[in-house]
Amino acid sequence: MINLDDRNLSDSVPAEIKSIPAQNDLRSPYLWKQIESIDLKFFYFLRRSLLIAEPLRRKLKIFVRIGDGWFWAFAALCLVSFLPWKQFISVLIHCLSAVSISLACYWPMKLGIRRIRPFEVLGGVLAEVPPLDRYSFPSGHTMNNLAVGLTLAYYNAWLGGFIILLPALWGILRIYFGVHYLSDIVGGAILGILSFIGGIQLFHWLPTALPWLL
Repeated sequence: MINLDDRNLSDSVPAEIKSIPAQNDLRSPYLWKQIESIDLKFFYFLRRSLLIAEPLRRKLKIFVRIGDGWFWAFAALCLVSFLPWKQFISVLIHCLSAVSISLACYWPMKLGIRRIRPFEVLGGVLAEVPPLDRYSFPSGHTMNNLAVGLTLAYYNAWLGGFIILLPALWGILRIYFGVHYLSDIVGGAILGILSFIGGIQLFHWLPTALPWLL
């Protein structure tokens, strides 16, 4: 919840935030208020620092939409073209294991925290890319993209830097386009890494539980 009585925001934060409605009736813990303060400062810093011309803006919106899952569909087509079928199925099941862990964390946190997205509470901010659900924290794009990407990098280490860069760029742009805060992306990244680790454990457990699957 954004506390309207806070006075510790920098002068660079616009006055519109004073009109932000409370998201629930409980006062936020001190740490959460500090996180929200950092989020707002970064949000407005990013939007004021990146003056993107409209032609490039349209291209970046398309780039962000690729992070909705289309990139991994393309990656799957590439894998099925180059890997033996049995190995492809193994990698696919491993990725699905990581995603299942990610989603098992994602929905309870989304529906439990119910953080409202920036464009819904900040004056003059529009959602320039469509959000896939109502709430903001954590970033599901970051969670799922990192969980899947790190799983693929588990088999091909050279993908590591690229896999980390893509979700980071998508995340920063989703802040810029008004649908996330910085802490949504950071939280999603941490949960995505944990989902990747949990996916490894689940994937190695599956042959014991379901020997017919692998």
